[in-house]
Amino acid sequence: MKCHTLPLATACLGIIAATAMADDWPQWRGPTRQGFSAETGLPNAFPPGGLKLAWKKDCKSPAYEGNGCFRNGSPVSVSGLVYLSGLTGTVYGQERLYCFGLKDGKPLWEYALVDEGGSGNCTPAIDKAAGRLYVTSTGSPYKVSAPYAVACLDLKAGTKIWSLDEGKLRLTPGMADSGSPLLWGSLVITPHHDKLLALNKDTGAVVWSWPDKLAKREEPPAIVDGSAETTKVFREWYQKLDKKAIAYVTGSSSPVLVEVDKRPVIVFQVYRVADTSYCSSMAAVDARTGKPLWLGPWIGSHHTPVFSDGLLVTSIGEGEAAAGQYAQEYFMVAYAPRWTKDSFEFKEVWRIKENVGNRYRLPSPVIVNKTVYWRDYARLWAVDLATGKVRWEQDLFVDPKELWPISSPIWVDGKLFHVSEEGTLRIIKDAGDKPQVLLTQKKVCGETNATPIVVDGKLLLRDQEALYCYPLKP
Repeated sequence: MKCHTLPLATACLGIIAATAMADDWPQWRGPTRQGFSAETGLPNAFPPGGLKLAWKKDCKSPAYEGNGCFRNGSPVSVSGLVYLSGLTGTVYGQERLYCFGLKDGKPLWEYALVDEGGSGNCTPAIDKAAGRLYVTSTGSPYKVSAPYAVACLDLKAGTKIWSLDEGKLRLTPGMADSGSPLLWGSLVITPHHDKLLALNKDTGAVVWSWPDKLAKREEPPAIVDGSAETTKVFREWYQKLDKKAIAYVTGSSSPVLVEVDKRPVIVFQVYRVADTSYCSSMAAVDARTGKPLWLGPWIGSHHTPVFSDGLLVTSIGEGEAAAGQYAQEYFMVAYAPRWTKDSFEFKEVWRIKENVGNRYRLPSPVIVNKTVYWRDYARLWAVDLATGKVRWEQDLFVDPKELWPISSPIWVDGKLFHVSEEGTLRIIKDAGDKPQVLLTQKKVCGETNATPIVVDGKLLLRDQEALYCYPLKP
């Protein structure tokens, strides 16, 4: 049986990575959607005083105190331009897409995706060859009536080529979705809260959706803020919903593709709407038709799985905790996707128990040089992809403010880049038997959930207020 990650098979399947240069970062998790870039030439040592800020540009994405649902969208960049989603106005304000010049941060254009009910969480996807950008309005928690839209824009002008606005379609509330579009062949595949949509890249026409039928929409009480009182009203309404009719929602995880025996499959996470625990599961559908192929056991993490060398690496939880929201134990697991006659499944290859107490927020792993790097809580791991053998593990994140990992690490030119939620940057080298921290720099930005990117020798990251650019080369 032959299986491999689709982004690595661009010649036959037309993944967007085929048109991305080494110094482009055209989509969520980089050119191959695996968290790394082919860019080289970065220094191996950094100034004791840390990196110097080149520019900072406003792209407000306001959030009320204690809520992490409004600063998840990461920047993308191609051909010297940077694109980022954000909000204006109130917490549930107008969702906008911004374009800046990479060299100096000069604002070039803005596009209003929805007028109200946005979150600024989506990381856009770029088709460089076609000169187009695709972005999804990810919506707000507690706002069932918030419009959901998918738009295709001209990269340089920021003008609309087409948009799909399904209006008040959201069936179930609870998550400010952070899933980002995936470009494959002629399709845009994007989470759309209650379903996974596959759209024609040229026209926006719906090619398929999962599930293919939706339950009748339920209108919630009006929720205008995130206060304890209005949240209580929402919860009471939510608990009375007919969960059997609604079943699942897509959420913070983004879809990825894997090819097994030359048959393209989309893998993504869905969330159970049986209670308020947001327990998740992996699901797999046929990339060409959306036909359901597989639904895995319920787990408890919300990250994007990663494929490499025929293996899917993800996190699972086992044993329901007393509060009903988190599992008792968590494991990093590698699965081998395979077809058995006409059935599709994932066979477990290895698992490692993690040192973690709460996995509601989980960074996605990085796989490079046949090594899996991931952060579970306070600890950074390096594990052999094929065998699951731990090469090293070390507690690097000991500050209590850093113990809620959200941002995913990235790998560029032999180094891991990671930004903690409170804005501390670490640049880390794999020294073989241990991690070597090359730089620790606090307050490179404000509080953030977003994953940074490195493009053209520059580190780009965002918080809920602004986009920041730090040159990495002298």
